[in-house]
Amino acid sequence: MNRLGRSFIARFILYLVMLVSIMLTAVAGTIAACNIDYNWYSDRSDAVEDEIYSEVAEYVGSILYDYAYYSEGDEEIDNAQTLIYGEDRAENFGYGLYRAVDAEAAAANGETPEKVKWEPVKEINIGLGKEEGIHHETIQHDGYVKIEVYLGDMEKGGVPNEVGYLYDLYKFIYANRNVAAVTAALAALASFALFVILICAAGRDKEKESVTARLPLDVIVAIAALLLTIIVTTVAYSGSGITVINYIELTMIICALALVVAVIVTGTILIFAVQLKAGGWWRHMLLYKVGALVVKGLAVLFGVFRHIDLVWKTGLTVFAGIFINFIIMIIAMTGAASVAMTMWLVGAVVTAAAVIYTALCMKRLEEGGRHLAEGDMGYKTDTKGLFLDFKDHANDLNDIGRGMANAVEERLKSERFKTELITNVSHDIKTPITSMINYVDLLKREEIDNEKAREYIEVLERQSQRLKKLTEDLVEASKAATGNVTLDLMPCDVAVMMNQAMGEYREKAEAAGLDMIMDLPAESVSIMADGRSMWRVLDNLMNNICKYSQPGTRVYQSLEIEDGKAVMIYRNTSKYALNISEEELTERFVRGDSSRHTEGSGLGLSIAKNLVELQGGRFEIYIDGDLFKTIIRFDII
Repeated sequence: MNRLGRSFIARFILYLVMLVSIMLTAVAGTIAACNIDYNWYSDRSDAVEDEIYSEVAEYVGSILYDYAYYSEGDEEIDNAQTLIYGEDRAENFGYGLYRAVDAEAAAANGETPEKVKWEPVKEINIGLGKEEGIHHETIQHDGYVKIEVYLGDMEKGGVPNEVGYLYDLYKFIYANRNVAAVTAALAALASFALFVILICAAGRDKEKESVTARLPLDVIVAIAALLLTIIVTTVAYSGSGITVINYIELTMIICALALVVAVIVTGTILIFAVQLKAGGWWRHMLLYKVGALVVKGLAVLFGVFRHIDLVWKTGLTVFAGIFINFIIMIIAMTGAASVAMTMWLVGAVVTAAAVIYTALCMKRLEEGGRHLAEGDMGYKTDTKGLFLDFKDHANDLNDIGRGMANAVEERLKSERFKTELITNVSHDIKTPITSMINYVDLLKREEIDNEKAREYIEVLERQSQRLKKLTEDLVEASKAATGNVTLDLMPCDVAVMMNQAMGEYREKAEAAGLDMIMDLPAESVSIMADGRSMWRVLDNLMNNICKYSQPGTRVYQSLEIEDGKAVMIYRNTSKYALNISEEELTERFVRGDSSRHTEGSGLGLSIAKNLVELQGGRFEIYIDGDLFKTIIRFDII
């Protein structure tokens, strides 16, 4: 195959052989098709003979009918006039051409053809009809033209040349029916095989760089289609006269048609094969080049349009719509209402599509913004199908989400690091603190006469206990912040817990000069909570109230029911200026006494908030001047 692909002469010879095979297929196939059409492969020979005579007689009748109805003027056909060449010398051929007497009147009266009187127009050798063995055919046209055809033994001759040619043609077709079928099949297989070989051999070596590989395939296909259309049209209009000529000439015509069609079709396919093997065949197409120029031009316009401000884009689009509607109005005023209506309808469809597309894009962007607002930082706005500013805005939303997610991740990482650090340090400090407390206790049991030494021991005891409390708070704050707390939720009476907490701190509150006021509802209010954790929350709140409230002031504790929730409210007046925000007070190591003159770790409110939220509640702080208010909300069961 490689050697064949490199030899142009060898491929040209194969191509010629293929064309010959195609022509042979066309000729043999035509003969076989005629036999199939007339059912001559299955009919007996005597039936075929009768059918051939009938076909010849029909042909003679069509010629005579044309003379009868398509002769110029109203002149009658002269009996001496020759209608079929050689009819006057034909011994085995005769006919009679008859026309109805007053055909128009007969048609008007509704007379049937059987009752119509016939007058002879021309008669040739009609006495032949009285002889034996003569084929007689009666042909009527429109009921008012009658033709009688008489055919003797046409094998002996004695018929017009035109009739004899047609008879010989039919005889030839019938006589070669089997040979034609076999020949058509073998020639078709040979043509197909040669064509496949030529396709495989095409497009090798230098042909990939040849002019053939760069021809515009769409132009070639269009030219081929045009030529085939012309050929088919020509054959269709001139096909009625082909059957009356010599079958040798008919064979030549069929071969010529097959050759032209084969050259057009196979040439186009082989050119495509060459271009297909060369690669990138579509780049040489005229439509592709024109399309590439159009796309390039649109890309330039799109690039310019893309960098225009959105307001200007909208203005230009509106101006274009107004201008198009103005053109439609002018067209309508000129009288071309249908054209204007069509243009308006197309414009309306385009406008509606643009509006719907814009609405869908805005909905997608709105969806992305809503997810970000709800804290779904992992949500990505789909940019597929978005263009221009819509796609830019979607990318901006995705970048915002990505940036926020990174910031939150960094914040969480920092919080986890601080929590782990606090937990680890607290555990490391706990052991030496326990040793210090034990040794201080041992020192207290010793009989020490030095007053100063006893004072120092008391300071050591007080500070070591404070350090122990700070360490315990650190561990608890770390557990509460990370959720590493075991909760046993069960129904709890809120009023009972608040009363118990106030009772525990009543003496401490009186010592601090505080007046405790409790306001509880008459009915029982229960919530789902962990008793231990809730006690720690209330303990931290009451401890802060006693420690940081202004002496001589009132402390209000109330329990309210709002929208199915139990609301615990604590109000007190701070002895220190509250110059920090509510959020800062719930951070770890933050105290209302920013000067740190008092004892405390700054972890109480942070622990309380985390424990409340772990139990499904809500912890809020409000500051109004020196007024400090804490609100805890839980769902009522």
